[in-house]
Amino acid sequence: MILDNASYYHSKEVEEYRKKLGKIKFVFLLPYSPNLNIVERIWKFFQKEIPVQ
Repeated sequence: MILDNASYYHSKEVEEYRKKLGKIKFVFLLPYSPNLNIVERIWKFFQKEIPVQ
């Protein structure tokens, strides 16, 4: 599972649950990776297409 580095993904509860399931591996994105984050790409699009008043 590919995730951002939100603190709740690193909590004890999530880690324990993941270990119970056994087959799930967490792959974390870099701390700041706008080219991999879809929300950042959407913001970039809106900034180009919608003029600021």
